[in-house]
Amino acid sequence: MSNIRNYRECPYAETWLEDGITVQKYKKGLRVNFEVAKILVNERLAVTEGVTRPGLADISGLYWTTDSKAMKFLSSPEATKLVSAGGFYISNFAQRMAMRFFQSVSKEPPIPTKIFDNREAAMEWLKQFTLEKLN
Repeated sequence: MSNIRNYRECPYAETWLEDGITVQKYKKGLRVNFEVAKILVNERLAVTEGVTRPGLADISGLYWTTDSKAMKFLSSPEATKLVSAGGFYISNFAQRMAMRFFQSVSKEPPIPTKIFDNREAAMEWLKQFTLEKLN
């Protein structure tokens, strides 16, 4: 059974801790611009308890319109603060192509990242980057 705590909701996403992993589920139809990206990062930071953790971004409902300023910010050290690794849960081929494009234009990510079409596989991969496993 999953251990879920620190649940928060904003107009753009739901965010919580689950088994030591920060999970952020983007709202259906979300379009991410720079201002939205900053809010999403702040929401994630609010649930981390000041601890570096792996993060799962559930973008399965995302309408992929992310401007270049938002993409650059989301791959920056500021946006990946307190993130040991990042998993992206997608639900279709278009999202996979958008994520591959995002990875190609954002240079080398500052943390390990991987794209998944299975949420359980993503959570399992991220567990190796939890505080308990890293220490």
